[in-house]
Amino acid sequence: MITKEFKYNPNVSYNPGIKYSEKDHQLKTNLVNQTIFVNQKENFKTAFPDLFQNYQNPSIHTNEPWNAWIHSSFDWWQCQLNFAVWCASTGCGVSYNDHIQNTSNLTKSFYMFHLYYCIARILKELKSPLPTDSSFCYYKNPYDKAAYQKLCDEFNISPNTDWRQKLESSCQGLGSFEQYYKPSDKSEGFTRAGIERINESIKIYVWALLGAQSQTKTEILKVGTGFDAQKQFLANVQDVINSPIDLPTQISNYQNVLKYARSKVDYAYGLGLYMSPSDMVLQIGSIVGYNNKIIIATENQTLGLNDDLNNKNFDHVDFKPKEPSCTPPFDGEGEGEGEGVGTKEVVPVNESTITPIINPKAVIILNKVIPCSLNKVFILSPKVLS
Repeated sequence: MITKEFKYNPNVSYNPGIKYSEKDHQLKTNLVNQTIFVNQKENFKTAFPDLFQNYQNPSIHTNEPWNAWIHSSFDWWQCQLNFAVWCASTGCGVSYNDHIQNTSNLTKSFYMFHLYYCIARILKELKSPLPTDSSFCYYKNPYDKAAYQKLCDEFNISPNTDWRQKLESSCQGLGSFEQYYKPSDKSEGFTRAGIERINESIKIYVWALLGAQSQTKTEILKVGTGFDAQKQFLANVQDVINSPIDLPTQISNYQNVLKYARSKVDYAYGLGLYMSPSDMVLQIGSIVGYNNKIIIATENQTLGLNDDLNNKNFDHVDFKPKEPSCTPPFDGEGEGEGEGVGTKEVVPVNESTITPIINPKAVIILNKVIPCSLNKVFILSPKVLS
């Protein structure tokens, strides 16, 4: 059963604004250095570009920054970042206890990824310069006002919302202290914007993981070559963040990489959300018949692994490959007619063209060069047929 915290709630409304965390809470919500789980047990560590390195406001010595803080506070970088973090977390219905600290490794890993990806994506939509950009300015950071209005409409909040961090002081939030926004402790369900944004994050999470392994032709957990896949995972995420929104392409990319997963599509992140394979390590070949379809979680699914979902029975049939009709090489001494009779070289089959039949239980891949005109060889393990 999927609980209310992981369902769409059409009646829910979350108040916009800033809430603060204890230091302990901040350390547990490190969105930059993440542990990415590819299944419930296996993971790798990665570091996203740091969006929070310049969160603390600097000291000011002129009236201009102060006037901006009082009269047009959204010009300040900190307020733009606070807005993006609220949208990705509370604005979506994602909470600290229910999602960020979920006991399932894969669920927790995904929602941590969602927070970072959605924050970065919203800042890109705002066209806000990041601290690493030459046009960045703490107190007069340019942004797209039309895009801000559109995002406020999406999350059903007023564009006049106060996004300043403020404590009870005459500084109105300016000063040397450093506080961070945190998600709500508990969720009452996903908002409509949340369903849309979380679904986008699922598609990118799955595509970035499986696509990276397909692009580098290696398992992402493999020591040595797997580091290339991990690097490509980061590149894939950044490419999507920096690209215009293209829902048809996102769906197409997501569906196309499902065939590379080691498991079928059987893992739910919430009701009405895209499901993913529960094991996203590279599978050589495809699991025939059941893992290349998009599935949306319904009331019939449980949160997390649904082992009985999307299964297909396979009838085991005795298989005998046909005897290859090989042409023996001429030694140059035989008789023949016409031009070209004599020594003839037979081109061996290229190893890469030997295609196994993929079976969910076990296969043996023929790893041998055959000097004949055979193009494809299919070998089933005797263990499978027993």
